Amino acid sequence: MPSYFLDENKTNGVHEVHAKDCRLLPDRFSRLYLGEYPNSRLALKKAALFRADVEVCRNCDDRKLDLPHSLVVRCAS
Repeated sequence: MPSYFLDENKTNGVHEVHAKDCRLLPDRFSRLYLGEYPNSRLALKKAALFRADVEVCRNCDDRKLDLPHSLVVRCAS
């Protein structure tokens, strides 16, 4: 299973979830390890526990693998 990370810095107003092999993965000082998951949607659910606005990086999105749409999670403050 792939490892996923949460970018601690916002990109376009949201924190992005990246797979370990993503070319946009931030340096190790700017990311939080989320764990290993079978798909990006589950990693996104975990990321929502840490940050209010999260989404999956466009390069790591499972939709290109013909899986159901990834979630975009917005938590009310």
